[in-house]
Amino acid sequence: MPSSLSSLTAVKVFREHGHEVYGAPYESDFQLVHWELSGFTHGTYTIDSDIFAMGSKLMVDLINFKSATGKCKILVREEVLGKVMEGSESWSERDLILYSALSGCDFIDRLYRLEQTAIDALMKEYKDPQNAKTLDQLLRDISHDRHWPLVGENKAGAPATDFVEKVHRCMGLMLHAPVAAIIDGQYQIVPLRPYPAGKQWEEVIGFDPLVHFSKATVDGAYNLTQWARTGEAFPEISRPIDPNNSSRALPHGAHIDFDVIPKELPTEESKAIAADAEAKATDVKSIDLCQRVAEKVKDEKDASKRQTNNDAKVTIAGITTYNQKLVDERPTNAAALRKYHRHERLHRMMKDGRIPKDSAMRYYVEHFEGDRARKIETLGNLVPEGEQLMGPKSGDYNSEYLDEYFKDYDAE
Repeated sequence: MPSSLSSLTAVKVFREHGHEVYGAPYESDFQLVHWELSGFTHGTYTIDSDIFAMGSKLMVDLINFKSATGKCKILVREEVLGKVMEGSESWSERDLILYSALSGCDFIDRLYRLEQTAIDALMKEYKDPQNAKTLDQLLRDISHDRHWPLVGENKAGAPATDFVEKVHRCMGLMLHAPVAAIIDGQYQIVPLRPYPAGKQWEEVIGFDPLVHFSKATVDGAYNLTQWARTGEAFPEISRPIDPNNSSRALPHGAHIDFDVIPKELPTEESKAIAADAEAKATDVKSIDLCQRVAEKVKDEKDASKRQTNNDAKVTIAGITTYNQKLVDERPTNAAALRKYHRHERLHRMMKDGRIPKDSAMRYYVEHFEGDRARKIETLGNLVPEGEQLMGPKSGDYNSEYLDEYFKDYDAE
């Protein structure tokens, strides 16, 4: 189905069910923030944090309909602003947008390997009343000898000699983005916030939206009768006809051809399968993250059973007495850190195909990846380096790698 037809169908279905649906002439983020700032909406549901940086007063994210009551995360600007970093409670909209540009957003990449501490230091110096440097000087300092990231790869790209210019362009766009507004009954393209006196669109955001928008009308794009970029009219789409009464039109989605989409009724067999799957899922969730690897690489000396070291495989066993001991006796920081490093090793093996994708352990090691990284960082600062098992290595899973992995495993 063409994108214009599918988009129009969605618009019609929403409107038929009493929802208001509007378009944005450019980035939807711009229009959503404009609606909040103008009082048209009270908040925005999105997964894009740029919305918050651009001025959203109330942002809703991470909606979860699976719980009994439903859950979500709500960011209220006046409550969250002061928690960005020390001193951020007094930041202006421009300050937060500067921080967003330095950290990387939809409109500018973060400099390759630019540390968070460096960003925080720049913001502190910039906001210090005793600071004598201009913003441009601070931006030149932080970008000196740095590079842009190489697209799609974790490598340094082009030198960031244009960093100052790109930061200002990003900030200009996030502050003064083009949005659709109704002024004195007329649809117009206006800036999200008024741009500085004496400036023109192109000087502030890098292009003239009125020129770019010459193919479509603001009214047509806003009310979704035209494509904003091309000016092409949305195609007409008629409502489906009742197959039993040709004079009666039905709402979209009201009629399903069961010869094409067979109706699936739950049978006793399907219910049993679903119950069994649910029970297995519950079992998976009960597996302790600490479960030990019970079976090491077998017949390692038998060269005929493997062609390369990469054929080494590790299988995951169930919860053992060792795990119960970890539950009953809280491990030391060193033991806990080694445990998390082992999980990190397992994750590397899984990503490289050394552990099957359907392994129960794979779900947990991946699901708790972020939490594991935080714990490794915290414990890494508490445990002497000599007592730590280092993180995953890159390279072959040879006997040396596996021996280090299992070293002192049972001694803990």
